[in-house]
Amino acid sequence: MDKTELQKLIIERELARRSHLAYTRYMFKHYYKLPFVENWHHGYISEAIHQIQDGNITRLIINIPPSYGKCSKHDTRVLTTDGLKQIKDIKYGDMIYSYDDRKAVIQKCLGTEHTMKDSIKITMRSGREITISHDHPMLTFTGYKKASDITINDRIATLNAAIDSEYQIDEDELTFVTHMIFEGNCRATGNSANIRYTNNDRNVVDDFKTSCDNLDIEVVQYDCHKSFEYNIRGGKDGKAAALLKKYGIFGHLCYTKRLPNEFFKMSLKQKFRFLSIMFQTDGYVSKSAGVAGVTLANKELIEDIQYLLSTCGIISTIYYKPNKKANAWVLQIPRENAKYLLENIDFGHKTEALKYIIESKGYTKSGTNTYPNEITKIEKLNGYHARQNGVRIDHKKDYTHIRFEKLCKLYPQLEKYRLKDFYWDKIKKIEWIGVEHLVHIEVENTKNYIANGLVSHNTELTIKQGSSWMLGQTAWKKFIHTSYSSELSTKNSFQTRELVDNEIYRQLFPKVSISKAQDQKHYWETNHRGGMFATGTGGAVTGFHAHGIWIDDPTKAIEAHSQAALTESIDYLEGSLYSRLQDKRKGFIVLIMQRLNPKDLAGRLLEQGGWEHICLKALESRPVVYDMGKFHYERVANEPLWIEYEDYDLLMQQQQAMGVQFSSQYQQDPETVVGDFYTDEDFSEIGEFDIPEHEKKYIIIDPAMSTKNTADNRAVVVTGKSIDEKKMELITVHDVFFGTWELSVFVEYIIDAMIKYPDAMVLLELSGGGILVNQELSKEIVRKNLILKERSKPTIKNRIETFAPKRSVKKNEKLQAMQPYFRSHQIKFKRGAAGLDQLKKELRSFDPAKDSPKDDCMECLAESITNERCKARGSKKKEKPMTKLQKRAIRSNKMWRI
Repeated sequence: MDKTELQKLIIERELARRSHLAYTRYMFKHYYKLPFVENWHHGYISEAIHQIQDGNITRLIINIPPSYGKCSKHDTRVLTTDGLKQIKDIKYGDMIYSYDDRKAVIQKCLGTEHTMKDSIKITMRSGREITISHDHPMLTFTGYKKASDITINDRIATLNAAIDSEYQIDEDELTFVTHMIFEGNCRATGNSANIRYTNNDRNVVDDFKTSCDNLDIEVVQYDCHKSFEYNIRGGKDGKAAALLKKYGIFGHLCYTKRLPNEFFKMSLKQKFRFLSIMFQTDGYVSKSAGVAGVTLANKELIEDIQYLLSTCGIISTIYYKPNKKANAWVLQIPRENAKYLLENIDFGHKTEALKYIIESKGYTKSGTNTYPNEITKIEKLNGYHARQNGVRIDHKKDYTHIRFEKLCKLYPQLEKYRLKDFYWDKIKKIEWIGVEHLVHIEVENTKNYIANGLVSHNTELTIKQGSSWMLGQTAWKKFIHTSYSSELSTKNSFQTRELVDNEIYRQLFPKVSISKAQDQKHYWETNHRGGMFATGTGGAVTGFHAHGIWIDDPTKAIEAHSQAALTESIDYLEGSLYSRLQDKRKGFIVLIMQRLNPKDLAGRLLEQGGWEHICLKALESRPVVYDMGKFHYERVANEPLWIEYEDYDLLMQQQQAMGVQFSSQYQQDPETVVGDFYTDEDFSEIGEFDIPEHEKKYIIIDPAMSTKNTADNRAVVVTGKSIDEKKMELITVHDVFFGTWELSVFVEYIIDAMIKYPDAMVLLELSGGGILVNQELSKEIVRKNLILKERSKPTIKNRIETFAPKRSVKKNEKLQAMQPYFRSHQIKFKRGAAGLDQLKKELRSFDPAKDSPKDDCMECLAESITNERCKARGSKKKEKPMTKLQKRAIRSNKMWRI
């Protein structure tokens, strides 16, 4: 470092000691290895931190919208507990796999929003691709980096976890469908054509035939066919075709098949069963290359398999292999995984080749589970100590995971780079691709999600940067930090401790260090007896006194209308936290939250008065001046909060879609919604001739909670789903049947709906009396079809699917999720439809803070929106056949007039 650079660094450090905002810039640059993307509101909040440190402010409320602005392409696939979903199909309440402390965890989606942004496409060495906004942070081995700052030398955390579940599909269905994916012809054409299967391995064919026998599917082999060709009887209307349709592969060529979504949420045992069949059919083992893999002419299917492997703890690489006949994509699994494969997967006659690979020494070039050699350079490790213990430090070659584990035992500081459910995948290519349609996901707690297997993140910093800077000024100060989640507050506390216990921090504040006497994640102290104690809302704080209290989102957004949750946060502050201040007059309390309800904690404190209020709205309709201490900013009318991340038109679209939630969470102006959550203005009608012809219809059944035949509240709602010209889901309510019926009467109403809507799929929830309804309905369909046949009328052929309710999503959360559809008029009622008065009555009286016993019709409608089986259908424009005059004009190449 030359003299000029040294002088700049000295000035930079001195500014960081004096200024909270300069400190934040410094820590992002030197600790996080990230540029601090700054907006005017950061200066406003930073000035408030100074006022608190100087004792000028002791009570502060900061209302600010939730973090947003970091987005992924709309067709990016995200891993959820319901399998893989494209990011555009993610909805509020979906449970998404996320990264937390090197492990894969499950977090709830709190919302999504669409935007258009300059985008970057990143291609990894493993073959994965992801398209993200230029400002989207990705997790690298040196911390989160904006996409625009990522280079070829970086690595990105990539999923590699053995994710198990209790979800099971029928074992014979799994076997049959897997065989057909790799060796089947699923395109039955004409009335007599059959589905075919081809394989010449006797053990594999016997396995396939066994599953067919168990499923009552007839397999025949004609004399005119070769010995390895088999016909499956039934054609396009048989049992085999029905099963292929159920899993979404009927009619597909080898180039267009995809893995069924159900496969991604199966148990590990069933995933390994799928992989066993894959390797015995289309798989290979190369002794010379030391790899196992599969080669297919279908890129999307190969990518599906790679994603599935990543949920089994298996690393793989994809590459393109052109040839003269048909292009191919090759998936390879390196030698390092061979032993793990053999322990869990049956390779059939290829087992001996796999054993040979295991017994061979060395690692394949295709192996991607390595650690970059830059890590030991960053940690400034020399090789002498390592060589003494038989391990080599190499600053030119990457480390295998085995050698890196040995290094971690010698150098504990390397442990933070070692991942458990992930690995560091190399970047192969970075491309700027212009403006793309992107979708942002807001995720609970961890703020990140796994997109195409890669970890993406949304950031927050107020608590960590503010309290760590204050400790640098006054290391004897103690803080209490609370949040709605004890896990979240503990995580923030630990990360603040990591900041303080770092060489970068000690260069600024050399007299401050972490005390060994009290050093836990949720409670730690400095050598001057300062520090932080973290707990959740309602958590015990007895025996701990503090100079300041940080309260970050005391209530979950989804509990905005729960009076119990709102009361708990108020009682906790007034009954417990106030008494924990060492000096009631000089001690400070900072509340940071998005507004949720007029009666939330911020609302209660603002009514009492005596609180400084920083209110940051996503959009201001009039000019506003922000003044505090040395800070001054004049915001013009209709200026977005962060103009780099959103514009006026986008916010207007979001306001229309979000309704009340936008007013509260983004504009910090909550409305009273009790009793008028859904209003008459939300109800929109549609004429019968305006209903899209291409919509898919669904009959949603609420079977009631009773498991008896006696009378109970029961409901049947018929809806249609389509994609309109705005590329948005349109839901039409066709009919509503509701009553306090006995089981037999209830089934009659269901049968009538099925006859009236013969193309509609029937969805029946199996909770409560659902099993009983399903049994009685099946019997009644058989009886009714006999009568219809005798009268020469069409029989009932509706497809019936049952489903288990999602325990992870509360009923009121599901009912609230309909509001954006109503506010944007994407739910319409068909004029003259039966039972609309009952549905509107339930909607008008809905109170999100209470559980209503009479919301059966509402729940059916909500199910048609949230249930993954209810898919919309886009219009397909058919070209009109050409007239003879038109054909003649084209042949003669002459102009003709109308």
